[in-house]
Amino acid sequence: MNEQTAKTRRIWVDSLIKIAHPVLYNMANDTLKCNMPIKKHKEAHDREYCTYLEALSRTLYGMAPWFNAKAISDEERQKQQYYLKLALKAIANAVDEDANDFVYIKKEGKLLPQVLVDTAFLAGALIRAKESLWDSLNIKTQKKIITYFKETREIQPYYCNWILFSSMIEAFFYTVGEDYDIVRIDYGYKQMEAWYMGDGLYSDGKDFHLDYYNSYVIQPFLVEILETIKDDYRDFNAHYPKVLERAKRYSRIQEMSIHPDGSFNPHGRSITYRMGAFHHLAVMAWLEKLPEEITAGQVRCGLTKVIIKCLEASTTFDEDGWLNIGLYGNQPSLGEVYISTGSLYLCTAVFLSLGLDDESDFWNDEDQEITMEKLWQGKDIQPDHALEK
Repeated sequence: MNEQTAKTRRIWVDSLIKIAHPVLYNMANDTLKCNMPIKKHKEAHDREYCTYLEALSRTLYGMAPWFNAKAISDEERQKQQYYLKLALKAIANAVDEDANDFVYIKKEGKLLPQVLVDTAFLAGALIRAKESLWDSLNIKTQKKIITYFKETREIQPYYCNWILFSSMIEAFFYTVGEDYDIVRIDYGYKQMEAWYMGDGLYSDGKDFHLDYYNSYVIQPFLVEILETIKDDYRDFNAHYPKVLERAKRYSRIQEMSIHPDGSFNPHGRSITYRMGAFHHLAVMAWLEKLPEEITAGQVRCGLTKVIIKCLEASTTFDEDGWLNIGLYGNQPSLGEVYISTGSLYLCTAVFLSLGLDDESDFWNDEDQEITMEKLWQGKDIQPDHALEK
């Protein structure tokens, strides 16, 4: 890395740690329920049953690839190993019935539907960092995880992106050599295929909504689930190139939507996930599968702008370091009824490229202007074209 990209990587690491520390430190010490406030919509109910699992699973979902990074500085390595230890202890407490921070609590004998969502994010984290996270857990904790993950099969997913949560959990079982249900994976893929709208966009259910759910869940889940399991299933292997082509197109759309100052349009629900709106672009950069129209250096600069913009407001965090509800600072009115403190930690999904080593193109390319900068400086650029398939 050159001096500038090394500085940028430090910004990423420090930003991720600032977000993640209260969650991992407290849950590792079995004090998350004692210390994490439950900020929520006035009409929200039952958040105490799911917000703590949300905080853990979403934090680790974005952080997991960083635990895999090998060729990094000694200073960064110390931070990485410290937070990996916290993460392992936090996971153990989360599935320990005797721990205060046990998260699989039932209401009237049943797990709430939201538990399916965040079990899937936790499953995704364990897939993303299988060696660092899953393989480092003791057998007792692994067995508990499998038990509670299987209990989520009783939860019927809503007829939308939620069907992919069931698919991700089964993909996790496949990854760790556990019995898995291929039908739940196949159904998730085929139903999303039926909801494909064209030009790299899927509908989130039968009706299309202009929001970021193609990035929060749909496209990243499709790509990673098929990446995980395709080699053992000819049907998935045959469809993967099509899914990947659409994913590349949508990542191109995402890069073009970043404003020169790092802001972006706040359309659709769940905007309080902040820079998590660019989860999909982050996935494609991390997997090194960006479309040819954009470079790794260009995406690094764009995502860095987004990270800085979303975190710069003085009221982004409360006095104890917990995220406030909002896109830019403390904006509680932006939080829908399903949003609470734990939900907000999906913002960590932007940091996936910390899983790439110092030698990667992402961390070695020179700084480059993003598309919106080039365009509005009057530079001559190629026109954008729709994906025809």
